[in-house]
Amino acid sequence: MLNSFAASALKCYSCTGFTCGYGLLSFTYPEVECEARTGISVLDAVASIVPTQCVKIVGKDEQGNGFVARNCTPYSGQVACNLIAGALEIGSGHKDLECYTCTDNLCNSATQFTGMAVVGLIIACFAFLL
Repeated sequence: MLNSFAASALKCYSCTGFTCGYGLLSFTYPEVECEARTGISVLDAVASIVPTQCVKIVGKDEQGNGFVARNCTPYSGQVACNLIAGALEIGSGHKDLECYTCTDNLCNSATQFTGMAVVGLIIACFAFLL
């Protein structure tokens, strides 16, 4: 029975740092299986029934540079994720942190496209064509 859970474990990208911020490079991110096994049958049985989610936290580091962290956590929903991001701001020196959650395999790779990013992409395409 435990083996059937292991086969369906959620996979998320797991990284922090400079290269973690580029969604286009997601194929280079390390992957982590969220329901990792300890080898202790009682702990593994409990872990197999706790749902998990992928998370991506974005914001700015102490120097004002972009910061991105990706990993998996026990399922806590968006509200709890936002509370975790707020606590990280207080304890780490990071600021403007936002937390995004999802529950599909490798779903925490996407970058956030703002209006200015889309406009910049369109301008770059036109400049390339000229």
